[in-house]
Amino acid sequence: MPSKPPQTSVWQPTRRKANRRKPMTTWPIFEQAHIELHAKLKDYLRTRRVGAKALSDDVRAEIPTLAAKHLMANNMQARIDYLDVASTMIVDQLARLPPGKRVSWVTLIAEQFVTTLPDAATFDPKTLQTWAAEQLKGCNFIGMVEASLYTNVGLIREGMKQAVSWHVHALVWGPAQDDVKALVKRINGANRTLIPGLDAARAASFNATEVEGKVIYMLKAPQSEYRIWAHREEAIDTETGEISKFTTGKFYQGKRPLLNRPGLQAKMCNAMWGLRLDDLSFAAGEGVKLLSRINYRALAKSRAWTAAHEKRRQE
Repeated sequence: MPSKPPQTSVWQPTRRKANRRKPMTTWPIFEQAHIELHAKLKDYLRTRRVGAKALSDDVRAEIPTLAAKHLMANNMQARIDYLDVASTMIVDQLARLPPGKRVSWVTLIAEQFVTTLPDAATFDPKTLQTWAAEQLKGCNFIGMVEASLYTNVGLIREGMKQAVSWHVHALVWGPAQDDVKALVKRINGANRTLIPGLDAARAASFNATEVEGKVIYMLKAPQSEYRIWAHREEAIDTETGEISKFTTGKFYQGKRPLLNRPGLQAKMCNAMWGLRLDDLSFAAGEGVKLLSRINYRALAKSRAWTAAHEKRRQE
């Protein structure tokens, strides 16, 4: 066995391309994915096997299509309806930016917003929103809190098997691209993430005409189960020809669709219980009035239902 890796070692990743799905950046993909997730969850609730993860009556009440008007995060039709409103209004707003003005797509992920799966239902997204707003201070933005399920966290976190990483996607406009790069560098220098070596902040710029795809991605329901893998390298002993493999101390993540794992999807419903889409969305600067208009329009059916329900109660 070599006492140290030789200079000519080669890392060979083992990602499985078959598990990759198309990026959720178009309306047809978004709508179809959420319709399929809803159907799978309904089937799971109807034919749930003994010992499968149970859903409380409160969680079940959030799932039916008729409940979409209340914008619960667990409701797939609510996701579709909310996107219908938000995409139109955000695209219209950012289309008014000066010609050539770039928009930034920023993702913020920090270790302090990782919870165990059982504790996820008690997570307060406002803590993450407050932190993210501080990181993006001085920017105009509209963002969304998202949850990612990791199912083999024990590889890097002793005593933790499954975890939820709460993070933010945001559309940012206003600052120059050099300023955004400096902001990202500062965030990465001050924050760690669940997976060693993964940046806490990432940003990419694009034209205002490309906004819709980012909005679509930002508003999706949890779609994937994430797995963590260790980087391994292969080394050849130049004297004996013996081949050995060793871990580098670095990690990467892979994912596979929740669609084929309704039990895990049910666990994520428990994690998202009680959260509404208008609670998960947040904004700053010019984004505040925009988000207020989005939520007001998106909740129109809920207001009408509440008014009718109150009228019947008083009769």
